[in-house]
Amino acid sequence: TSSDHFILIQVSDDGGASWSTLDQISGPTNDSAMLEYTYDISPFASADTRIRFFTSDGMDGNTRFWFDNVTVS
Repeated sequence: TSSDHFILIQVSDDGGASWSTLDQISGPTNDSAMLEYTYDISPFASADTRIRFFTSDGMDGNTRFWFDNVTVS
């Protein structure tokens, strides 16, 4: 992995006016491994909760990432 290639998992309870980072993920540089993460976002539950996956500036048009089976309950 490259230290400037990462994804931030962020949550907002005010419609995106401010964001809290739940995690910074730097994964394998190939598709050989699947990473699994679970987060409790109940402290951010509101009528205007938002979740975003924010990429670092080091990720360019040749960098790919995939999210699968994202569940919010």
